Amino acid sequence: ADASNQLGAVEFGKVEVENDDFGAEAADIGERGLAVDGRPHDLEVLLLPQDGCKPLPTHLICIGDEDCGHLCTRSPHLCTPIVNVMVPYQANLSGVESLIGYHWRVTVIPRLRSLVLPILAFLAVAPCFADDLEEAWKNMVMQALYAAGSNDYARAEQLLLKALHEAERFGPSDPRVGSTLNSLGLVYRSEKKYTPATASFQKSLTILEVAYGPESLDVANINYNIGSTLLDDSKFAQSLPYLQKSIDMYSRLLGGQSLKTASAICGVGEAHRGMKAWAEAEKSLKRCGEIREADGGVVNKEFGDAMASLAYVYHQSGKTAQADSTYKLAEGIREKTYGIMSSELANTLEAHAGLLKQLGRDRDAEKNMSLVNAIRRKK
Repeated sequence: ADASNQLGAVEFGKVEVENDDFGAEAADIGERGLAVDGRPHDLEVLLLPQDGCKPLPTHLICIGDEDCGHLCTRSPHLCTPIVNVMVPYQANLSGVESLIGYHWRVTVIPRLRSLVLPILAFLAVAPCFADDLEEAWKNMVMQALYAAGSNDYARAEQLLLKALHEAERFGPSDPRVGSTLNSLGLVYRSEKKYTPATASFQKSLTILEVAYGPESLDVANINYNIGSTLLDDSKFAQSLPYLQKSIDMYSRLLGGQSLKTASAICGVGEAHRGMKAWAEAEKSLKRCGEIREADGGVVNKEFGDAMASLAYVYHQSGKTAQADSTYKLAEGIREKTYGIMSSELANTLEAHAGLLKQLGRDRDAEKNMSLVNAIRRKK
């Protein structure tokens, strides 16, 4: 994690956050989440109960307007020693200050990471059970969470396979089986094991459609996971039905302006780009970019990613003037968000150099390629 600070009790107002990037600065916890230096960030919250198993206020469990949706009905108690709860920065945090008696560690995390780990984190919250089997399953999932959070995906995979074996003792259609399979799929995807990842997600989808309903947020997330994994595996046409379904579900459940809706729309754009369907790709990537810009402003990684893809689509479509200006925009954003020596910036500079050479601007193309080569030599 990028930053952490122990608090004796949760209060609205100011907390000190230790952070290598920002230094020790005042961070505001308010109704829109955590802001460091006025910039919003996601939170990772660790709850440490002081005297065993306590009821948790339902308004806390329901704070997430995206990933936290089902916890309020499934998790009336806190029983594990440490529970990670991913909180999207746009979640409503009103009422959090009432949790006196818990220690909180507030951690600033990269926004993209919150798309990968929430389900792993939420599996740590469960009703009170004295049963050894339940505890064995929860402990394995918790260990897998920490391993995945440390990018030790090989260990996370082995732990989740063991957790899956334990979960199956509750029955092959138990929601714990479905949740574990989904988490395993996320780890496989991080390892670029796309075929087993897709298979795990498909099995999870079958179980959780029955357990939570075909219109639940869990099911929307798994459809997105399947589509994104197929996209990573260059199976563009196969990814489209899952991504489109997740767009429809996210729009109904979270709204057409939500970041999850934007991610799915961007996925559709990337699939069309892979299929060289330039007009369809342009439409989706522009819409995705509009949502991301409205949410986080121009200088944010997700908006920059959308603009880099859109510039390439303009380039391939023969819209050279739009491509040139959009490449420049993406370069500026990526330099500020990923860093001057990042591979993301190098990739955009290289693609732009190809356009500049095509336009007869050889000197500008050479400047770009000099920067690209300097970045890659450094890496």
